[in-house]
Amino acid sequence: MDLTILGEYGLKTALNVGLRLKKLYTSEVDDGIIAAFEFALNDWSKHTPTSSDKVRLSKALEGYIQSSTSYEALDADTQKFIDCFKKRLSEQPVAHRYLMMLRADMQAKSEEQNLLEHHKTQELIQGLMAQLGGLNMSPQDIQALLKELPLEQGLERTESALEEMCSKGRIHSEGAKRLVLEFVRFLFEHTDKISEETKLLREAGDNYLAETLEELKKVLTGESEQSLTDVHKKYQEQVQQDEIRILKELIEAAQIQFSFGEARDFYERLIELAPTIEHHFNYAYLLQSLNDFKIARKHYEKVLHTLRVVSGKDPEVYKPYVAMILNNLGMLLNGTYELQKAQACYEEALQMYRELSGKNPEAYKPYVAMTLNNLASLLRNIRELQQAQACYEEALQIRRELAGQSPEPYRPYVATTLNNLGNLLCSTNQLQQAQACYQEALQIYRELSGKNPEAYMPYVATTLNNLGILLKDTNEHKQARAYYDEALEIYRELSNQNPEAYRSYVAMSLNNLGSLLQATNEHRQARAYYDEALEIYRELAKCNPFVYSPNVAMTLNSLFVLYLSQKRKEEAEKAYQEAHDIYQELAGRHPRAYEIDYAGILGVGFAFFSKPKEDLEEAKEILDKYPEHPKAQELQRLIEELANG
Repeated sequence: MDLTILGEYGLKTALNVGLRLKKLYTSEVDDGIIAAFEFALNDWSKHTPTSSDKVRLSKALEGYIQSSTSYEALDADTQKFIDCFKKRLSEQPVAHRYLMMLRADMQAKSEEQNLLEHHKTQELIQGLMAQLGGLNMSPQDIQALLKELPLEQGLERTESALEEMCSKGRIHSEGAKRLVLEFVRFLFEHTDKISEETKLLREAGDNYLAETLEELKKVLTGESEQSLTDVHKKYQEQVQQDEIRILKELIEAAQIQFSFGEARDFYERLIELAPTIEHHFNYAYLLQSLNDFKIARKHYEKVLHTLRVVSGKDPEVYKPYVAMILNNLGMLLNGTYELQKAQACYEEALQMYRELSGKNPEAYKPYVAMTLNNLASLLRNIRELQQAQACYEEALQIRRELAGQSPEPYRPYVATTLNNLGNLLCSTNQLQQAQACYQEALQIYRELSGKNPEAYMPYVATTLNNLGILLKDTNEHKQARAYYDEALEIYRELSNQNPEAYRSYVAMSLNNLGSLLQATNEHRQARAYYDEALEIYRELAKCNPFVYSPNVAMTLNSLFVLYLSQKRKEEAEKAYQEAHDIYQELAGRHPRAYEIDYAGILGVGFAFFSKPKEDLEEAKEILDKYPEHPKAQELQRLIEELANG
């Protein structure tokens, strides 16, 4: 750069930028500033900058460095140059570091100055207060006089009004007038400082604090009838709203990172600040997904109680929300094996949705189908298989009708219901009908995945797994293997793209293949699949033990069964013991979710590893708590046989 062209003023501004760089900087710093300026000019302009450009931009640079946080360029062109300079300055380490240090020093001096001014203010107020006693006046007297003055009209008009008050005898002495005048002048001096601070805050982007200070100024000058307490309360409310907004963002971020402990802490604080129906409901939903059923239930029931109260006053508005909570609570109670209560929730929700659908079928028929699907799942669990099938078939019929009118949103739900119905038909040994359901579901999902593979390939894999299970149970091992292999291939590909979402599904498919190969006596390959599945689940459980520890235990179960079939008792017992310890811990934390599994493994320990009979008694006590649950009923029968055998 030709420094003579830059001009005397421009040179001083560019190099000193108000900070006397020529005197203070080392040559290395000096060179860095010059280089950054030169490079920025080249970046900024497609043409050779004129002398006037350089002088103009040097002045802009001075403004930026003197007040970097609040600097606002006069135009977009100047701002573009400043952005170029900042970028280029960062490439000059010595100069950049020096400027940052200098700026930090200036900030520290500014804070020191603010503290000094605060002390001066306090001393001035104390001096004014000390004069009150000698004039036989109280702070209340000053406050009353200030209220009578037209502060909102400015200092000059206020001083005139003060003279008038004195002439009318409203102020009893010249000394008192002078004191009031001192208070007034101090008030206006203080409000001028508030104005300056407000401007700086707005430049820095802190608009709400700026607005609060403006409100404070209005109160001081009589432009607002609010009290200072009102200003503070309003500020606190806004701060609280800001915290609520931040907490919601933190909750979402924590869930994305699978940091559920943090998410729970944030929710607790959120509900403390804003105990709304929405926040209680969302927190309950999270807790339910974490198998913390007890606390989740408390929040659901709180929401349900509130909604029932308001629904009585305005049923048309609130009935849909009551039905939704009942449906979710039913899902929770189903998960804790309180099946009669769950059924009651589903049936009440279903009744409400049927009533709503009668008036507005377009809006509520999908919810009727959803609740039928959930109720069918429960009925299947309690072996009310005929009723369950009727519910699934009605849900399927509704969803087929909806898909006929709007294929895009409802065809996936048709496939889901077909899968569910297929699972039920398998359990009632209607295998041909089950296979037909799975095949239709698979066809739908393959078509959908052709247009949107990211969304629907996981469902293709799920349905392939279902078909694999059915064909394994009918001893069609070759075809079952083909379906399992395709499912595993899909999940591996998905896992490569998104390991957090799909590694667990890879492990599930490996488990399925291991089970199939174990049934066909291909023990070595079965062991390899189980080992890989176990490795994946162990890694996942390190980050998220609540979700994946049960999967670790499940795979260990498969392994010790394999070891027993090979008469490798020592390895079998080792795998059993680890599974036992996991289920014991899970049952202690979330009894309703895991106690039945724990009871089952206690029975295994007695049957195969010579564990004490007390374990059977403990298992029996646990299972007595769940008289409705089919799995508990089956285990109870087996344990009775073991105890009597």
